[in-house]
Amino acid sequence: MQALSEQNFPVWQNDGRHVTATTVNFIAKQFVVNFCDNEINDDNFFDFWVPFVNSAGKISGRLYTDNRIISN
Repeated sequence: MQALSEQNFPVWQNDGRHVTATTVNFIAKQFVVNFCDNEINDDNFFDFWVPFVNSAGKISGRLYTDNRIISN
C-alpha cells in the first residue's frame, strides 16, 4: 500500500483509513497474473466494491472500482 501511495495511486478513501475498490482490484489482478494460470484480457474483469466511508467515518454505501457510490 505504501508503494502505491507514493506513486499517487488512489489507495485510500477520503478518511485515509479505508482502501478504495480500485486498490483491491489492482492487487487482485496482480495476484491472478502472478499465481494463476488464467489470463486476464478485459480491464473490467473484476467489479469489486468496498464499504464507502463518509466524511464522518460512517459506512454509508458501496464504492465500486469505477468510483460509483451506491448509498445504503
